[in-house]
Amino acid sequence: MVKHSSRKNLLELSRERDFCDVFPVRMRYVILTSPRAGSTLIGRMLYKTQLAGDPIEYFNRYLLELERFRTGRSGLTYQDFLSDMERRRTSPNGIFGMQLHYSQFLKAFSARQATSVMSTFIRNFDKLIWVRRRDRLRQAVSFVIAKRKRAWSSEDVEDETFLDSMKVSPMEILGALSIVCQNDLGWERCIKAMNLDVHEIWYEDVASDYEAQCSAVLEHIGIADLVEDVPPPQISRQTSGLNERLISDIYAYLGVDLSN
Repeated sequence: MVKHSSRKNLLELSRERDFCDVFPVRMRYVILTSPRAGSTLIGRMLYKTQLAGDPIEYFNRYLLELERFRTGRSGLTYQDFLSDMERRRTSPNGIFGMQLHYSQFLKAFSARQATSVMSTFIRNFDKLIWVRRRDRLRQAVSFVIAKRKRAWSSEDVEDETFLDSMKVSPMEILGALSIVCQNDLGWERCIKAMNLDVHEIWYEDVASDYEAQCSAVLEHIGIADLVEDVPPPQISRQTSGLNERLISDIYAYLGVDLSN
């Protein structure tokens, strides 16, 4: 098995998630996002409708490596993988979607900044959704914990004793914060430079009013009238006392006085 694959990755590539046949694509959408911003929560909701494809991170290198291993196609490229999954994960009404981190976008096109080819790729999507998070520090802490545990959603098995004993340096959190900010800045620049029309949603708003925010996403991609009820959350929040401890640790390291 691929060294870094998780249970979440295995579930995402399971043939049980494929639609029953190959359907022609009539509309594509992409969820622009960054690590631990809440895009998987939105993606699982959309898949549950069975009317919006299965928007997962098709440019995630761990998924690509896992598919190479499972198929024996060592030369499988990101574009090959995306084409294969488009055939497997386009819903019967012709809708296909994917999630995309800015860092994954660069990696897939072997680029250090957005190029004209990448612009063409993005413009091939009919609808764009930008999922982001206001509290980037908490996002960074969540990123560090998930990376250490190899547990990227509640679909992964967590070791609670590991959580209790986890030691994290301030520099590791600040490094994760840098990655989060780079992803956000990358999308900000792309959206502005390419003059993209995006539907923007925030993790904090989804957490406080899940149904309304999800309804707006369904409306944006044009299936709200076809979905009788917004599917309930398919995954649960992973925050714990460890998140709060690390937040306190990094504030202390930065000299932030929380008593005021």
